[in-house]
Formats: sequence, structure tokens, C-alpha cells
Amino acid sequence: KDVRIGCKEAFIGPLCFSGENVVNVLGKGTISMKDVRIGDQIMVKEDMYDTIYSFGHRDTEIKSKYLQLATKEAKIELSRDHMIFSNGEAVAANAIRIGDLIDREDGKSSIVLSINEVVRKGAFAPFTKSGAISVNGFSASCYVDMKTNNNRESDQFFFETFLSMQFIAHLFTAPRRLLFTLSASKDNDEELYNNGIPSWVAAGHDGATWILRQNDTVAVMIFIHAILLFSVFGAIEWLLNHHGAAQSVIVVLAVTYLVCRRKKDSSGKTPFIQ
Repeated sequence: KDVRIGCKEAFIGPLCFSGENVVNVLGKGTISMKDVRIGDQIMVKEDMYDTIYSFGHRDTEIKSKYLQLATKEAKIELSRDHMIFSNGEAVAANAIRIGDLIDREDGKSSIVLSINEVVRKGAFAPFTKSGAISVNGFSASCYVDMKTNNNRESDQFFFETFLSMQFIAHLFTAPRRLLFTLSASKDNDEELYNNGIPSWVAAGHDGATWILRQNDTVAVMIFIHAILLFSVFGAIEWLLNHHGAAQSVIVVLAVTYLVCRRKKDSSGKTPFIQ
């Protein structure tokens, strides 16, 4: 049988966990990754749960290669470019070395004692609204590091100094989270495009891969415009999730409008035009 290097690498690239991993779901307890469903409340930190709104990949049959990071407490198996938190920073699994620290859901850290490549059945990448997830007790990202997957040098990558891959991936998935928030039905699995990969994930991955393969000038221009566009979705999502703040923003805008309107009416001209 065909064995891929982590989750259909030939099609979309590695971005998932193996079927051997477990997670903690509110009302269900500790369950296998394959039993997670959209709408589940899944643990992201100790006693903190978040909603699964989609999957980057969900295939119960595929056999893939994974990196197994083992500590004294437990093991976690994930694709080489899938990110895990180390000292509070999301880094690709293939950047972890023996002796490095990886973060746990309880806020503590564990020392990596061994790293092995294993072949497992199943590929799963649940997406939470926060972009983080607790797997086998470890704090992991929901996202993949696109830089290493596209042979970009980290120290030469144009946004590396001020934006993390975790931030960028989370921002670029804002439209899908916004759709989920506004959707009337939140408990049904979405239609999958090809071998467990949603069409929106495939399209986004292909677009990002194309950008990363351009020269730095082209990539910077496209990236800046993309950031501005997706920031609008991110802002709307934030306002919907923070009702108090949204009301405050509306009040401030309304008061500003009324003040400007009043000054205009009293002077007969726009207050900002002398």
C-alpha cells in the first residue's frame, strides 16, 4: 500500500495527527482523534475547551509517516511540518530536537527524550476557533508551518521578524470560522473534497504554496494585500465574539458621527475642512 510522508503530501502537504493520538472532549472524556466531530468542545488547555469548526484533514484509512515525540509523561505523533508549542512558540515538529522542551496542557513543559518516525493509520487535523489544541496532554497548533514545506529559509523569510506562522494561518482561516459562527447548523460534518480534505483547505493551501514559491518582491506585495483583506474578516469575527466590545465600538462611532454632524450643521460646513 502507498505510504505518504504525513497526510497526502503529494496532494496538499502534511498537516495532521495520527490516529494513535487522543484528545479530551467535553461530555465525552478522553477519546480517539478519529471520533472527534465538528461542534465538539475540545480541550486546548487544562480545564479550557474550544469548539471544533472544521478539519484540515480527516481520513480514517490512509497510512502516513509521522514523527513520534516521546517524553517521560507521554508521546505525541504528528506530521513533520505540523506545529507544536515549545516555550510558548508554535514550531514545526521537524524543528524539535532531543532535549528540547514541548509545552503541556497544564502549562508545564516536558523534555523530549526520543524522536522516531512511525507509520500509522489515519490522518486527522481538527481546527479549533483559537487555533490551538491539546493532544495526548501536549499543547499543539492546528496549523502547519508552510515555510519548511516550501523550502523557504526562516532567516530570509520576509515576515518572519514580525508575524508568526501561527498568527498568519489563524488569520487566513478567519473567513471559515466566521461562516461557522453565522451558520444555523454547527453539528454536522462538512462535505469533504478529496480523501477527507475540505475544498476550502485545499484551495487555501494551493494559494499559499503558490505565493511562497514566488520571488520575495512578488510574495511581499501579494502577502500585504492578503493580510489587509483577511484582517477585515478577523475584525468582524472578533467583534462577533466580543459583544461588549462591539457595542462600545458602535457607541463610539455613533457619538463621533453625531458630534461631526452637529458641528457641520452649526457651521454650515464639514468640521474637518477649513
